[in-house]
Amino acid sequence: MGFGCEIWGPGAFLDATIGKNTICDNKFEDVHNLFMRRTLCVGRSTSIAAMRHALNRTPVFAVWIPRILNFWNRLLRRGGNNFLAQSLHSQLQEPGSWGNQVLHLIKEVPGGYTLPIDTHGRPTTIEQATIKAIVESLVERESEKDRVLVQNLIIRANEAHTRGSLVRACPDDARLGFTRFKWQQWLMGPRPDHKAPAQHKHTFAANAHSFFHVRTLSNFMCANSWLNCSTGRTSHDGTAVPRSARICTLCPRFQRMTQDPEDEMHIFVCPLYEPLKGSYPRVFSSRAYRQFYIAHESKLSEVDDLFRTFLTQGGPEFWSQLAEFLIACRNARLTFQDDFRTNRGDLDDFSDTDDEAV
Repeated sequence: MGFGCEIWGPGAFLDATIGKNTICDNKFEDVHNLFMRRTLCVGRSTSIAAMRHALNRTPVFAVWIPRILNFWNRLLRRGGNNFLAQSLHSQLQEPGSWGNQVLHLIKEVPGGYTLPIDTHGRPTTIEQATIKAIVESLVERESEKDRVLVQNLIIRANEAHTRGSLVRACPDDARLGFTRFKWQQWLMGPRPDHKAPAQHKHTFAANAHSFFHVRTLSNFMCANSWLNCSTGRTSHDGTAVPRSARICTLCPRFQRMTQDPEDEMHIFVCPLYEPLKGSYPRVFSSRAYRQFYIAHESKLSEVDDLFRTFLTQGGPEFWSQLAEFLIACRNARLTFQDDFRTNRGDLDDFSDTDDEAV
């Protein structure tokens, strides 16, 4: 997709970004997002930030801009007598020309970078450190938007938090950015990176090879699971269901006064899946799991950190067994759900009452 972006890239960048204050709202990024979704086998509702992290990707313009600016430098290295270098000089003041578009591109970058022009109006070489800083400024601007949302949710959650998970303490009305907040607190692990083998081996994207494992782990680790936290956002009549009401209706604890939300954390402590755990010793015999389980049962405030440590400990055997466990859980859930509805349909039809739907 980026073939020849050194030539057409500046104009495409300006058309896609002027007036939007973002490099991610354009047709190129739409194609990039579709590629990431198909690579990970996830749906359209999956967080783009989670997909980028899982595949160690950046917005396409963050890759193309260094190529554009380095092409500018290559033209200048040809020497002042070269036709292309002279052409670049003549383009600087010509609206719509390649050289003029590159200058406008630099002007659009947050941070106010000095244009590569000397006091005589001639083009100058752009330092590699400047090129790197320009890209970092653009990526930082995109990350800052999500960072602000997450920080606001952390403040709201801390106001209501007394013990246990901070994610679960987040108020129901704090919705904007919650998926990113939960993913960051529970599921975000190291990025895959072939240049850092010690880090690379701990990522699920580097260890999941079969289609079923890729699809299962990608959806779960990107906070787009088949659990009620994701699929139970609306009731049968279309009424919005608050997060605290998206409980595990099939858990043997449904008779209790308080019920656990059916989220990514619940699946690892739900008694319904207890008989399955013995088949996956790499997952459930680990020290990280025991520490998380104790923190969960004791409602310690460290439970979120321990849960993330447990889920991102990594290794080929861990990811393989985790994928198989999640698949087994979903199958057991579907089977138990059908039996439960058949045997107790007259007692609980899983519909929301007026009070629960508020």
